[in-house]
Amino acid sequence: MLISSPEFYCSNEILSLTALLSVPQLFVRPAAARKRADEMKDLFAHQDGDHLTMLNENPKQWCHDHFLSFRALQQADNVRLQLRRIMEREELELVSTPFEDKKYYENIRRALAAGFFMPGRQEGQFGQDLRHRQGQPERAAPPFHRPGPGLRVGRLQRVCPDE
Repeated sequence: MLISSPEFYCSNEILSLTALLSVPQLFVRPAAARKRADEMKDLFAHQDGDHLTMLNENPKQWCHDHFLSFRALQQADNVRLQLRRIMEREELELVSTPFEDKKYYENIRRALAAGFFMPGRQEGQFGQDLRHRQGQPERAAPPFHRPGPGLRVGRLQRVCPDE
């Protein structure tokens, strides 16, 4: 996702989303105020889904009033800073499409989708989908593999040569 994001002119946004996805629950929902918490969360909602909702969020009292975890936001900010340093070291361009541009959200969705495609996919014996990482073959774990033209994987497992 991060690697392909400059191609879609949204690396700053994908950097933020990646950081937000790496921290515990961003929205808090106390039992005594579930309905109010849900109403506050709806203020951040985006018609194109939860990933884009996360971009509409962000000090302490404001977070409390809007049922957001201030600690999770701080952690996400720290993760974002670390990831930004890595991107700079790897010379990945930090760019954004202007918010007013009609392709702003489309570019973000494309970068998200690009992050889910696995490089190095090949067809293995008996139709198994394999991917090689560090010279080791892997296959999709059975409950997550859906046969068809595309491969959707929730997790990979190592394949021993004698299996």
